[in-house]
Amino acid sequence: YSFMRSISVYEKATIDHTLRTIRHLFAWSFENGYMPKDLSSLVPRIRYQKFSKIPSAYTAAEVKQLLNVVDRENPIGKRDYVFLLFASRLGLRASDICGLKFENLKWETNRIELIQQKTGNILTIPLLEDIGLAIIDYLKHGRPLTDSKHIFVMHVPPYNAFKASSLYTVVSRYMNKAKIPAPQGKKRGPHA
Repeated sequence: YSFMRSISVYEKATIDHTLRTIRHLFAWSFENGYMPKDLSSLVPRIRYQKFSKIPSAYTAAEVKQLLNVVDRENPIGKRDYVFLLFASRLGLRASDICGLKFENLKWETNRIELIQQKTGNILTIPLLEDIGLAIIDYLKHGRPLTDSKHIFVMHVPPYNAFKASSLYTVVSRYMNKAKIPAPQGKKRGPHA
């Protein structure tokens, strides 16, 4: 009960998710013999209305401005340009962009086939010409020599796969460089 009182300072959605998790833990513990009594019914339920928020998005002109500030003469710029194309032209999530492997590129049919990390669903999308050319440029002139099966790698040894959590920093850096304004509450990452 002290713990439940301690979380009262958080957003209602956070409180609801936390209490739901505790209920499930108590029910699971009872069902699997870890607790002699099912305490899940003692965990309170809260009611709140979830209001939809307007998603953050940028205009075509702002995206073009963003792409134009990328220095495509250096290896990191070549990689980052492809990141930005995947996010802006195809709407891929950061985890799916960073998780791409060579086997996902179907050059002979101009398709990209992958299993989405968030949903587990199979996704087939077109391999657009400008994206294909940017990938080729990165692979030929930017990507470090490594045996990694991931297309996008860090540019410092041991050249591991690029992490989705780092993609936010990449996008935000170029948005600042392009001087694209983001009013308070508007997101600046790859999802926007």
